This record gives sequence, structure tokens and C-alpha cells, in this order.
Amino acid sequence: MEDRHLEPLSNGVEHRLLYTTGHEQSCQGILRAADTGDRRRRRRLDCRRTADDRATLALRQTLLTFEQRKRGASEALAYGLGLGVTTHLDQGAFQRTNTPSDGAAHEDNYTMHLPFLSLRDEGRLSARLRINFLHQDAGPDPTTPTERLRHSFKFFGDDMVRTGGIGEFIAGPGPTSPFTEAAKLVARAGWRAEVHSLAATDF
Repeated sequence: MEDRHLEPLSNGVEHRLLYTTGHEQSCQGILRAADTGDRRRRRRLDCRRTADDRATLALRQTLLTFEQRKRGASEALAYGLGLGVTTHLDQGAFQRTNTPSDGAAHEDNYTMHLPFLSLRDEGRLSARLRINFLHQDAGPDPTTPTERLRHSFKFFGDDMVRTGGIGEFIAGPGPTSPFTEAAKLVARAGWRAEVHSLAATDF
């Protein structure tokens, strides 16, 4: 695990980037997002996968307790409020495998929102949260979104926390992707479908 210290941006905000896996596009995307407007400055960062992945997994399994997750959720919302962001659309995560290949975007899709719900129950959720459910089925049938839609209440919650839709992916990529069937499934259920497009070949 590496902690790369970046020089302060022109707005005086200091950024630190902690990365766990070698997804170069994701790392560079984070860096570009940190530099906005005319003052954007590209930073180069080596995002190679290293043996530290195993150490990162061990740390996540032993040190990332429920209370630490609640603290992280609270601090993330507070940071957003400092930028004027009062509502967050959570686009889900890739289902974690509990192996060193898991990255920062991998989580348990069935428990990852519990820290936020706990903060809400305690009256300490400082910003609104809208929850999407990500699905990446690559076979011919959209099995997991079928079960999700069958067992989840549509747009359930209150003003502070509410389920939102299926996304940021409704199906996995590839020639056997059930993308069209998944889209029809979501539409028939009356849910919102949101898709993160990376290239023209995604559709």
C-alpha cells in the first residue's frame, strides 16, 4: 500500500492518494478529477500492481472495522458538504472476492451501506444519500438483477436515504452480456437504469 503525497493545488487544498491496485486509468482519473478548470495540471503516478495488494487485503480485513467504516462515511459526507454537495448518488461497487485482486472499488454489495444507515439511525447522517445497485452479469441471463428487483423495495426510504436504481452498470461487458435483457427487466420493474459508458462499443 502506498500513500503518495501531492503538492497543494492552486485552491490550497492538499490531496493525498491512497491506492491498492494497479488500475492505471482509475488512478489517472482521480488525479485529473482533482485538477479542474483552467488550472488543471496533469500528474503522473505509477499505478503498477505490486505485492502490497496482499498486505492491503490483510489490513482491510483486520483494521477496517464497522466503526472505522462509519467514521469514513461521516468524514466523506462532511468533505462533500464543504464543497457544497448535499446529495450523493452512490453507484455501488464491484462485488469483492476477499482476494488480493480486490481494489478500492470492490465491496460487499449486501453490507456496504450499513455504516450510512447506522449514521442515519443515530441522527448523524449529514447529507442525503441515494443508493444504486450495481450488477455485472456476463452470462446470457441477468440473474443477479432479477433477484435484486424481486427482493428490493423500489425507491424505498425517506428524504435522507432512499434506494435509487440499478447502476452504474446493469450488466457486464462482452459478447454474452445480457445488457438488453437487463435493461428491459429494469424497465418492466419501474426502476431507473443508469449506465456508465466508457466507449462507443458499450451499447
